[in-house]
Amino acid sequence: MIKYQANDVANGTHKTSIHQELKTVIAKKRPVRGVTLTIGLFFDGTGNNRENTAFRLLQFNGCSAFHQGINQNDAQSCEAFYKEISQDNTSNGSYRGYYSNIHWLNILYLPTQALSDNQTSAQIKTYISGIGTAAGKADSNIGMGLGTSVLDRYEGVVTKTDEAITGIANVIAEFMGFNTNPDFCIAKIQFDIFGFSRGAAAARHFANRVMEQDPAIADAILDGLRGDFYDGKPSGEVRFIGLFDTVAAIGGIDNFFDVHGRSNPQVNLELRPSVAKKVFQITAMNEYRYNFSLNSIRDMWPELALPGAHSDIGGGYNPPGSPLQENESQFLSCPQFEIVSDDTRETDTQVYRNAEKDREILGSLPSLKYLLPHGKLTTKVRSVGVKNNNQRRAGIIQKQVGAAVFFERMAIPNNWANVSLRVMLDAAQEAGVFFEPIRQTNTELQLPTELIILSDKAIAQGKAVRLGQEYQPFTDVELNLIGKYTHCSAHWNIESDRNVWVDPKTGEVFIQRFGPKEDKAFLFPHKPNDHWIRSVWYMDDQQRIQDSAVENSDVAISDH
Repeated sequence: MIKYQANDVANGTHKTSIHQELKTVIAKKRPVRGVTLTIGLFFDGTGNNRENTAFRLLQFNGCSAFHQGINQNDAQSCEAFYKEISQDNTSNGSYRGYYSNIHWLNILYLPTQALSDNQTSAQIKTYISGIGTAAGKADSNIGMGLGTSVLDRYEGVVTKTDEAITGIANVIAEFMGFNTNPDFCIAKIQFDIFGFSRGAAAARHFANRVMEQDPAIADAILDGLRGDFYDGKPSGEVRFIGLFDTVAAIGGIDNFFDVHGRSNPQVNLELRPSVAKKVFQITAMNEYRYNFSLNSIRDMWPELALPGAHSDIGGGYNPPGSPLQENESQFLSCPQFEIVSDDTRETDTQVYRNAEKDREILGSLPSLKYLLPHGKLTTKVRSVGVKNNNQRRAGIIQKQVGAAVFFERMAIPNNWANVSLRVMLDAAQEAGVFFEPIRQTNTELQLPTELIILSDKAIAQGKAVRLGQEYQPFTDVELNLIGKYTHCSAHWNIESDRNVWVDPKTGEVFIQRFGPKEDKAFLFPHKPNDHWIRSVWYMDDQQRIQDSAVENSDVAISDH
């Protein structure tokens, strides 16, 4: 049955007298095909920005000519760039990081430019940079830390959904510009929405804006169509939502800037049954940071936990061999300090004994069981002299001793994120999304031979979860192998001020702790959650955290 038609009017120009208000013309009806236009939206994670990553890589490639005799001005420029980018601070994270799985999904998402004669469906796409970032600009400390959209310049979660709306109008207009043939009309507009981290929170918020038929989205669609006929829902509908480890972590006045809790002011994370046809989330089994609580969709939609930390799932770690390869040199326990007489051996101090105890406990934690064998776990101790002239005159010489558990490993591979990518591709294709296949030319997306069978197993796990079936978990041997490719994201390294206490010989950072416990979340942004067990927040006001796991745990890491 023909549903759509065009009305062709002979002789496109019809002249009349200025006194004649109406004129009857003869129009000939003819059938036209209705086209379903699918728009892929790709919300990158906090601190992820493909444009800034590309800029940094381009600069590195240009500066690699150091050994090929570049001129002095270029050499000085390269030296300044290397110096700036080598400093890990809160304003350049999006330049230092690598491409995320959101970027790769966007690359592989198969777009349509010009419709063929009988084509009735098309895909177009738009990319939205990660929370706290903007192309070519310094990262927003407030946006990165709190995810808030109180001001647009913070590049917060809600602001990114507004950016997506602008992108929608642009890509629809571009598509219509390529397709001026009058033999089709847009019968329906639908969205495939992907997101990682706070980008996943933005994806969920945007999906709710679509479900609620937000007028801003409807206006963007009309702007893009430029007056062409449209028969679908004014704000479209959602076909598929693909999420990598949602961490909303919104801080604001309403929740006293608590990014750990379940309150996320102004951001709607609920995913009702009517929000989309299909939803799937992959979560990080080994993410334990206090400030990275998971916003789960379990019990409402399929959700699969894969081994790895947050960015092992969503991507963004640099590959080995690159100038910014991933090395881990971090405190796994909170550094402790005490003042002792100068002749006291460091190993005889209470803080050293506490750190040794913590090292034993950490070594027995199930959370770290498959990570620690791939690095070096030690108790590190340092001391500095205490300057007190009065005591020195009295012959009393003292020193301050600091001790903590320290973990080191070098050049950690980033290939495990490619497994998570394949699991998401399988889920999306199952929902009807079209992607280019991963080819041998996609060198960044290839898997080491030992991960291929594990990737197939992870894909099978995802299929089982979506069918509501039990799946075969990874064995201990397999998890130990995976541990070689995954990262330890939780640690007690200080990042808010790297100059609080620096050992002049080694450059290692120690701090003199102060303030109540709740203030440490800002001093140690990547500190582990209690007992190295992640907090999980569920939808529908269930407020369910894995309390039973915490209450039944007899493990206690000292936090003095």
